[in-house]
Amino acid sequence: MATETGVTVAAPAALRRRAAARLVDGLWLVPAGWFAWGASSMLVDLDWLRRAAAVALFVCALQLVLEPLLLTLSGATPGKALLGIEVRQADGRRPTLAVAFGRTLKIVAGVFGLWFAPLAAVTLPLAAWRMALQRPGVPLPWDRHGAGLQVVAVARVRRGRAAAALVAALLPGFALPLASVVVGLLVMSSRGLDASQDVSRAVAGRWLWLHRLSGAMLPLDARWRTLHDHLRPGVAELSAVFAWGSDEHERIRVDTRRAAAAWRAPCDWQRTAMEEEGFLFLDEQRRRDGDTERCRLSGGRPGPRGVVHVRIDGARGADLDYTVVQTYEPAREGAREAVLALGRRLLAEYGRHDMADGQLRSYYWRNDVTGERARIPGEWELYERILNVNGAVSFTFQRLAGPWPHTVVEDAAVMVLPLPAFAHEPDLHAYVAQGLVDIVKGTRTTRRPIAPREWVSDVEAERGLYHAWSREDVALTWAVLWRSPDGAAPIGTPDRHPLFAEIVKTMRH
Repeated sequence: MATETGVTVAAPAALRRRAAARLVDGLWLVPAGWFAWGASSMLVDLDWLRRAAAVALFVCALQLVLEPLLLTLSGATPGKALLGIEVRQADGRRPTLAVAFGRTLKIVAGVFGLWFAPLAAVTLPLAAWRMALQRPGVPLPWDRHGAGLQVVAVARVRRGRAAAALVAALLPGFALPLASVVVGLLVMSSRGLDASQDVSRAVAGRWLWLHRLSGAMLPLDARWRTLHDHLRPGVAELSAVFAWGSDEHERIRVDTRRAAAAWRAPCDWQRTAMEEEGFLFLDEQRRRDGDTERCRLSGGRPGPRGVVHVRIDGARGADLDYTVVQTYEPAREGAREAVLALGRRLLAEYGRHDMADGQLRSYYWRNDVTGERARIPGEWELYERILNVNGAVSFTFQRLAGPWPHTVVEDAAVMVLPLPAFAHEPDLHAYVAQGLVDIVKGTRTTRRPIAPREWVSDVEAERGLYHAWSREDVALTWAVLWRSPDGAAPIGTPDRHPLFAEIVKTMRH
């Protein structure tokens, strides 16, 4: 075993110590990545793959900045300092910044797969297998450098230095995402919760639209905007209109409705509306695929820069009529390509819905704060969404029954309360419960905790038993209000409510 002044070159057994040190270093890298994942959902509206790539980029940058600095200044990362090992050059000195950066880059790419999960699933097992088969005296691939790097065991473990290194590593890993969360909340409270989409448009050049029948999150170019977006679950009618840029000649309309509710074939009722706007249809195609009737109409009308083209694609299946109407002016090539591309994506969603016997059994709702989706029972309709001046947002749901026009048999509400707006309230759950008491004129209230930072209050009133649930996070309080149906057993927690069972999961993000 070779020795140097004050240090001993690590024997093969030290590989186990090195692996343990790397696990300790995960204490400041992995949680920082998860924290950044949560922050990314509030600041930039990305799908899971792009969020994973963004988090991987953040963790890679964090490690590539901090680890070389720590190796240069002290010779050890927090894990190595705690386990009593250091990285030295062949001459016994600590590595230079360039040497330490090169070593860290090899580890980030070759061991952790750039912190991108699909890549790491391959590189981590390979790195572990390579360490297990490593021969004594032969350096690992990331230690092979012109300076002759060695991992050595120190004579004395300085735990104070290890703790200081861990704190130094933890601070930027959590401070940066936390600052992002604070900035995001300030933006949302001043401009509404939909400001996350505005930030996404500016930063990422894209945003996400939820197709509420299929549950697909469609990433759209920032130049797309919605002119209309509405779902009536009672009749399974989804209607949305998208416009490209500032010119409303480039637009797409998507309509779905129960086939039994349509008074004519899907292309025909769209054709009538378009002809009233001056469109002339020159081509018509109809065909049947099994039980599905498909149609396509093409035409145009004179516009300010030439002919405005229109195409209607429609289908009538066993449950739904589905049409996508595309209009564009050929003078704007980019807009034409965008309209056609979005039209194809919308048509691909046809048939991805949850219906049985002509009734919509479920659809999707999106939590504006966390970006998470929830599956909503088809009998429940989002009645209204209110944004208050203090930043609080409320969603009111109604349970419908009977044929059209439906009867409202139950209602419930979801609220998002920003803590700064209610700083004068020492007990936010008491504030939520008292609000419910005032609304229903409750006579008796029972409060009970059900989980850390979660409470439920049962409010007895003349019309029955009501419930208020709340959860306090760092900067938000979530609240859910509902009533036990008449004659039903009391539902004591939102997880057991048919509407909130899925919605509450998006609040524990």
